Amino acid sequence: MVVLSTSVEENRRPCPKLTSKVVSIPLDPIYLERTVQLRKDLYPMMRDEIIQLLGRYMLVFAFNTLEMLGIAPKVIEHKLSVDLNLKLVI
Repeated sequence: MVVLSTSVEENRRPCPKLTSKVVSIPLDPIYLERTVQLRKDLYPMMRDEIIQLLGRYMLVFAFNTLEMLGIAPKVIEHKLSVDLNLKLVI
């Protein structure tokens, strides 16, 4: 039997540290804001192959929620744990 925890603290993982500089690569020549980030120190041949692969499968990526038609909001929606009884701090 698998037990899934709903505790945020139990599921929190440390963020990986960025080990090198990154460069933003546009995947779509029409929509330049659709980018991926790759390490700057990749071998040029490897970088080019990754860019070609990602470009070939670009249609499977969703860059905003409007591109995720047919996905239930429950899947992409998140809720904040907010105590409404506490005073708002501004």
